[in-house]
Amino acid sequence: MPPLSTIVEQLQRIAPLALAEPWDNVGLLLGDAASAIERIMTCLTVTPATVREAVERQANLIVSHHPVLFKPVQRLTLDDEAGQCLLPLLRHGIAVYSAHTAYDNA
Repeated sequence: MPPLSTIVEQLQRIAPLALAEPWDNVGLLLGDAASAIERIMTCLTVTPATVREAVERQANLIVSHHPVLFKPVQRLTLDDEAGQCLLPLLRHGIAVYSAHTAYDNA
């Protein structure tokens, strides 16, 4: 079980963060770099449905194209989509890495 930091290093070799557009939010957006990773899930966009799937499949990491955190979050409740994504991810210890324009430009 490699640590998250090792997986992040490999992802950044494929799509270096320096290639991302200045306005973008890429890289490790949620998670503890020292945590052990057993299962990785990929998706285009983190949504409440993909979060439920990650929880059901016991994923430790979601690698998504679009950033889960793009606009500033002012509150975390289950009343909006940001909270419906972020709260379960935090509760279940699921990290999120997003490559977006770094990958596009690679």
